[in-house]
Amino acid sequence: MRVCSRRVSSLRACATTASVSSKVAAPTQQPRKRKQHGPLQKQIPVTPNALAQFIKYRRDLFLNMPRPVELDADAKAMGVEVTPAYVARLAAFQCDVLASEHVGVQPDETLDVIFRHRVLLLQSRKGYRTTSDAMLLTCRAAELWNEVHGDDASPNIVVDVCAGSGVVGIGLGLRYAKSDVLALELQSQFAERCHRNAILNGLAKRMEVVNGNASEVDLSHHLGSVDLLVCNPPYMQVDDYSTRDPQSEERALARKESAATIDDFLRLTKSLLHPTRGIALFVYPQKRRDRMNDALDRVGGFHSIRWTDVHRGGISYHKPSATVIVAVSVGDILAKAAPDVCTDRLMHPVGCEDVTKYTPWIEDFFSSIGLHVSP
Repeated sequence: MRVCSRRVSSLRACATTASVSSKVAAPTQQPRKRKQHGPLQKQIPVTPNALAQFIKYRRDLFLNMPRPVELDADAKAMGVEVTPAYVARLAAFQCDVLASEHVGVQPDETLDVIFRHRVLLLQSRKGYRTTSDAMLLTCRAAELWNEVHGDDASPNIVVDVCAGSGVVGIGLGLRYAKSDVLALELQSQFAERCHRNAILNGLAKRMEVVNGNASEVDLSHHLGSVDLLVCNPPYMQVDDYSTRDPQSEERALARKESAATIDDFLRLTKSLLHPTRGIALFVYPQKRRDRMNDALDRVGGFHSIRWTDVHRGGISYHKPSATVIVAVSVGDILAKAAPDVCTDRLMHPVGCEDVTKYTPWIEDFFSSIGLHVSP
């Protein structure tokens, strides 16, 4: 694939750039990377000029993408294998909807560019924002799906429970261009933003957003039919902490089980999963792993359970895992394809100080959604 190295500084993605301090402590030392928290950074206000620049940048990326070819000789010359899945992924990126009427960035929002410039994300400027957990869940879901079903297979439908702004469902929807996506979100402002993000990323025709409570919503038309379900649930019980700051209410609702418990999410998952093909993945704090394990025992009905401990790596590689991703199935599909009950993954290469550098299982997902830019 051809590589495009053009940048737009006014709308840069933290996932593709590193901020470098201009101070050097000693002549023999290298400039240090500033510490960044998570894969995103709050962006500057999106002005009409900045948006126009970004639209041009995005179109340049489209123009530099490899086109589907008909002759084997052309395919070999390009160094790519032209498969139906490859053509489908490419077609998913032919929708340019970045007009101002589609973006509609509000004063309390930011427009972020994540996953190596592949996903556009409107987010609250001061409320709850996407964290690295969403990225890890997206990448692990794709990795496990491909391991179980093969790289060229697509889920019939991807269900994103506790969707927030939609980053997990959108990322998987772009990776699997033949799949429909259903996003379920409790908070109305998140659901509305999720819908706009679907439009921004060309998924308006394939992504449905449902504003509702996981313990009450009627998804009976999807019972037993879902191939892939992902969930980044609230992990704190209602009495875990309290907040008086009204600006934190959005964050509190995203983190506390105020409307549904982990048991409710597991029961919903069990009812939706296809009995032989379906797999579901949850991301959860490692320190609350026992609580997830207890909930799995209470709800029951899952034939296979697989744990993935995600270590941050980098210069903190010696620290214990902070995040766990649990995969479940009601059939034995996981037992056949993923024999290890517990596996480990690193987020950043060991010893690497640059938090924008990720290990291959994450970078492979970025590449799989069809776009290469220079690091």
